[in-house]
Amino acid sequence: LDLEEKDVIPIKTLVWRVSYSGGDNECLTNEEKFTESFSRWRCDYAITALLSNDRIVPKRLMNHIQQQILKRNAVNDEESPAASAIPIVTGLSLADKETAESITGFPSGTMPP
Repeated sequence: LDLEEKDVIPIKTLVWRVSYSGGDNECLTNEEKFTESFSRWRCDYAITALLSNDRIVPKRLMNHIQQQILKRNAVNDEESPAASAIPIVTGLSLADKETAESITGFPSGTMPP
């Protein structure tokens, strides 16, 4: 397969660790998230894919994640916890390398197909 430079679009995939209000930094597994109320959430992960020269504004990403939580809560109103139990996004940082590689399934520095 011969690819010319114009055919390749360099991207970067970033895995972010999202922290929520409520105390410790324990992360629930996906199974636990589906069986536990929002109030037990402490952290989660978000993945962004963008052109290699683009930048993420962490505050905007935090706001977007919070809006998605609120939107999901509104859609599932009959199953939703009380408003006081909805997690508030309090922090955002890049995930550690081991976690990021585990989530994406690819070693750091490689490009997935």
